[in-house]
Amino acid sequence: MRRKLIRSWVVLLLGVVAATAALMPAAAQPAVAETSEATIALAPTQGTVGTPVIVAGRGFPAGRTITLVWETARAVVVAEGNLYGGRKIEPAALPLAQVLVRPDGTFSSRLAIPRDYGGVRNIIVRLDGTEAARAGFRLWPSLRISTTKGPVGTPIRLRGEGFGLGTTDSQFHVIYDNRYMGVFSAAATHGTVDFTIYAAGDPGLHRIDVYPNFYGPAYLNNHDGFKEYAEVPRWGWNFTVAPGRALLSGPAASGRFVSGRVTGPVPALPDGPPLTVSPAQGPVGTRVRVTAGSFRPGERVELVWQSLTGAYIQEGGFKFVDTVLATAAAGPDGRVTFTTVVPADAGGWHPILARAPSQTAVGRFGLVRAVTVGPLSGPPGTQIHIRITGAGWRSWENTAAVTWDNGYTGYACALGPEKGTINIYLTAVGAPGRRVIGIWPAIFRGPLSVNYGGSQPENQRLAFLTPQDLPESVEPLTFVFDLMAGEASP
Repeated sequence: MRRKLIRSWVVLLLGVVAATAALMPAAAQPAVAETSEATIALAPTQGTVGTPVIVAGRGFPAGRTITLVWETARAVVVAEGNLYGGRKIEPAALPLAQVLVRPDGTFSSRLAIPRDYGGVRNIIVRLDGTEAARAGFRLWPSLRISTTKGPVGTPIRLRGEGFGLGTTDSQFHVIYDNRYMGVFSAAATHGTVDFTIYAAGDPGLHRIDVYPNFYGPAYLNNHDGFKEYAEVPRWGWNFTVAPGRALLSGPAASGRFVSGRVTGPVPALPDGPPLTVSPAQGPVGTRVRVTAGSFRPGERVELVWQSLTGAYIQEGGFKFVDTVLATAAAGPDGRVTFTTVVPADAGGWHPILARAPSQTAVGRFGLVRAVTVGPLSGPPGTQIHIRITGAGWRSWENTAAVTWDNGYTGYACALGPEKGTINIYLTAVGAPGRRVIGIWPAIFRGPLSVNYGGSQPENQRLAFLTPQDLPESVEPLTFVFDLMAGEASP
């Protein structure tokens, strides 16, 4: 039965191909090696990743082997110095199959649409390396959620494929209970999204909606817009917050997070013998031991911490500066040891120098991001302090966006007098119950958007839900605040 159905599709497609070729003017006939009448057709002509498609053609040289190629793109998200540099896109191709042409000049092949960026993608027939024919397939994005019921704090995973690179299908926004939450995209992940939000709100029915928009926050009536916007899908699910408590662990339960990785480029070190730093990485306040040798006995040695100072909004931007953390005399064996505490600074790799008149020993320390939230419980009116240290100096590392019960509250930057540090204060409000605090990466500054004369989407200073679509990922965090009955002390 299945083979009969496929043969019926092939017969129908070949009829379509013949009719299309007959209607095409001679000037529009696609060029092909050894023939000028080669045409192909697809069935269906649109769908999502994994859709089975029959490709049928006629007018090809009998007995020859042709190659079916999927026309795609290669996209990366880049940095331009210390700024988010946006998307860089180049054309690419993916071979799908090789097919033998029948004696009557026809062929057919059954394919599955590969995982790729959404939009109109061409399937191209190549003969002897030359394009012989092509037909377009409209790849639509798809999105699904992992669960539609659970108590506050339940992880809700959103996964999908086929998100594009154009102005209509490359940037989407999450709305939770009719409040804006954040933005997601998939330029750096080949059209695939995978991120998690957490159930929030009082017990009962809640709503998660996803809308497209390249030009800023959610476009709520794209169904009324131009055709290219009206046809872009949007999604919505009802979610029931159930009574009870989700099992919490990690930062959500402890109010403390310390990253396990150092972000940012590794700076070059000046010439000099190596010194040892133990531990080699950690957050602000880490107690470290620095040891270096081969100095002249008794000479004074300075322990120098190097960092960048400045701000995007200040003239001159960032500059390298030295800070002397300690001094000590080299011992009779020419060795010196320092024990010191890592100062507040921008996250990333920092050169550490043991500098003396005779020589300078060199090494590095990796300053990682750390976040504390407290208190984690209290009555309405309780002031909640969010403190981030070791925020990076690049424009997608030095900014954090905050959500309260999955509603966007605002953003903050590490531009204060304490370098690399962000202090945010929230006031607990609402009925007794669990409240969810989200801390997301955000882009402080990048290239011009479409609305301002550029070609990039407006995604700056919004909660960025897919940090893997940044030049370097920054961990999103979720904390839970237990709102108790009563009132906070004045």
